[in-house]
Amino acid sequence: MNWLYILFDEKGILSKMEKKYSLFYANIICGYSLIDTMYGASYILLMASLGISDAQITFILSFASFFLFIFDLPSGNFADIYGRKKATALGLLIWGIGLIGFSLSKIYSLLFIFSGVSALGVALYSGSPQAWYVDKLKEINKLDYKNKILPFLGGVVSIFSAIGALLASFINSYSKNLTISIFLCGVFAIILGIFVSLLYEDNYGVSKSNNFFTEMIVTVIEFINDKSMNTLLVYNLLKGAPFTIFLLTWQIHAIKTLNYDVSIIGIMMVIFMLIQSFSGFLSSKLVERTTNINITIVGALMVAISFVLMVLAGDYKLFYFLALILIEFGLGLVFSNTGAWIQDLIPSDKRSTYYSTITATNSLFNFFTGMGLTLIIKLFSIKLAWMIASFIQLICMLYLLRRIKPIIDKVE
Repeated sequence: MNWLYILFDEKGILSKMEKKYSLFYANIICGYSLIDTMYGASYILLMASLGISDAQITFILSFASFFLFIFDLPSGNFADIYGRKKATALGLLIWGIGLIGFSLSKIYSLLFIFSGVSALGVALYSGSPQAWYVDKLKEINKLDYKNKILPFLGGVVSIFSAIGALLASFINSYSKNLTISIFLCGVFAIILGIFVSLLYEDNYGVSKSNNFFTEMIVTVIEFINDKSMNTLLVYNLLKGAPFTIFLLTWQIHAIKTLNYDVSIIGIMMVIFMLIQSFSGFLSSKLVERTTNINITIVGALMVAISFVLMVLAGDYKLFYFLALILIEFGLGLVFSNTGAWIQDLIPSDKRSTYYSTITATNSLFNFFTGMGLTLIIKLFSIKLAWMIASFIQLICMLYLLRRIKPIIDKVE
C-alpha cells in the first residue's frame, strides 16, 4: 500500500480519510486488474492449444456473459444487503477457484463449467468495491473527488494491467505451459480476497424487505420505473457490444490470420495497457479544463474510427497494430471517465444493486452479441463484425452527446 500512498501524497490530492479509503480501493482494483489481464492474455491461447475451435471459443465466452447475467442481479442485492466489501471478498475467492479449475481443465465441458464458476465470482465482485468506495467518499463529504481520482486510478490500474500482461507473456514464453499463468491467477485472486476480508469497515445499501428474493423483485420494479437508470442501461448496451466484439476477435485475427507469434500477444497487451494508463492519467488532467462526460464522448468517437482502421489495415501487421493502439486509447478514455460520471446518476442506497442490474442486462446483451458474432464469423468475416461494431459505437457516441450529456450537465 505504501507505493500508492507516496504517489498520492506527492500529488497532494487526498486528505487523510480519503487516503485511507482510496488506498484500500486502489489495491483491490489494481490487484483485480493484474489478475484479469494475466488471464486475458492466456485463456484464449489455452483453449486454442487444446484444439478448441474458433466457434467453440466464442460460444464459451458468450455463455460466460450469460452466466454473468444470471448472477449479476442477485449479487448486487447481496452486496447492498450483506455488505459491499463482503461481496467483493467472496467474489474474489470464488473467482480464484473458477480460474484454478479452468487452468486444470483439458476438455470442452470442464472449460465451460469453470467459466460459469468464474462468472459467479466476477458477478459478486462487479460494482461492489466501487459502490463501497464512492459511498465512503460521500460519508466524509468528498464525493466530488471521484471526478478526478477515478480517472487517475484508471491510469494506475492500467499500469497493473500492463504488469499482468508482462507476467503472462514471460510465463507463457518460457514455460510453454499456458496452465501455469492461469493457475497463478486463481491463487492471486484467493489471496486478494483474503486481504479484502481482513481490512476496513463495510457499508450497506437500504433494504425495503427482509426477504432477499422479495427485495430483488422490488428493486427490479423500481429500476424499470427510473428514467435515469433506463438511460444508463441503453448507454451500457451500446458501449458493451463493440467492446465485446473487439475483445473476442482481435487475438483470433492476430494469431490465425496475421500469424502473430503467441509471445507477441502478451507484449502487445503490455503496450495496450500502458496506452490505457496514459489515457487515464491524461483524463485526470483534462478534467480540470473540461468534464468527464466530454472526454467520454471523444473516446467513443475514437473507438468508432479505430474499428474502420482495423478493417482497412488488411494483412499489414503494422497498420493493424497501430489501429489497435488507437482503439485502446479510446477505450481508456471511455472507461476511465464513465466510472466517474455514472455514479452521479445512481442512488446511494441502491448503488451496488442498480449497478449490477445494468451489468446483468449488459451481460445478457453480450451473450446475444457473442452468439451473433459466432454466426457472422462462420458466414461472413471478422471484418464485417468490426464494421458493425463501428456503427454501433458511433450511435453510442451520439447517444452520449444528445441524451446523457444534458442530464449530467444539470447534475453538475
